[in-house]
Amino acid sequence: MHKSGTTISLGRIGRLTLSRPDRTDTLPDDVADEPQPEGTEPEAPEDSEPVDSEPEDSEPEDSAPEETDAPEETDESAADDPEIAAPDDDSTGVRTQRRRLRFAAAAIVAVAAAAMLVTGIILAINNGHRDDIRSASGPLKSAVAGTVVSMLSYDHKTVADDLAKADPGLTKEFREEYTKLTKDTIVSAAQEKKVITKVTVVGNSIIEQSAGKAKLLLFLNQVTTTAENPDPTTTGSRVEVQAVRSGDHWLVDSLRPV
Repeated sequence: MHKSGTTISLGRIGRLTLSRPDRTDTLPDDVADEPQPEGTEPEAPEDSEPVDSEPEDSEPEDSAPEETDAPEETDESAADDPEIAAPDDDSTGVRTQRRRLRFAAAAIVAVAAAAMLVTGIILAINNGHRDDIRSASGPLKSAVAGTVVSMLSYDHKTVADDLAKADPGLTKEFREEYTKLTKDTIVSAAQEKKVITKVTVVGNSIIEQSAGKAKLLLFLNQVTTTAENPDPTTTGSRVEVQAVRSGDHWLVDSLRPV
């Protein structure tokens, strides 16, 4: 144990030396190791070097906080507008799709207009064709009806001349056939039985018609008297007639009962 002393002068009496033990040597271990009050640092012994508490080859940690990307500022007005806020690629795709839809709609309208135009032309042609047919149907019916009446109406006294009246309304081929029939059969039978017959057309319709041909159906009433039956007898019949156009005239090319 170390002692330290203090000398006090007492004047004439002399000097008084006081001694006291060193506190650090006399303090108990638990007191000596007691931590010092906060804010005081123990005095470092002289000639002592500071000890580096950090391990060798260690690099100081970078205490600076990592830089983070600041959130991009957004334009509220752009966010409110879906077309502006949308990404460029999406906006381009939407615009392209809209253009395609507009082009497709325009093409459909053009095709529809062309189809309507073609339809109108076809209808006009058909209507014109029907008008031509209507305008020709009058002369056709009249010509055929007149020829048929001449072919089937005669008097036994003038039968040859009566039947010859039909010749101008017949085609060449059919006229030859008709003339042979009248000479071989009709004239002799009419003269023998004293037949007088008169035909009227009560119905006349066109079944088929083209630019140069037509088929007609005629409804006939025939009033006949003979030597055996002097009272008139009326009979009805139907005949189908084929007609062909020759210049401005319609000629009968065939006639058959139906």
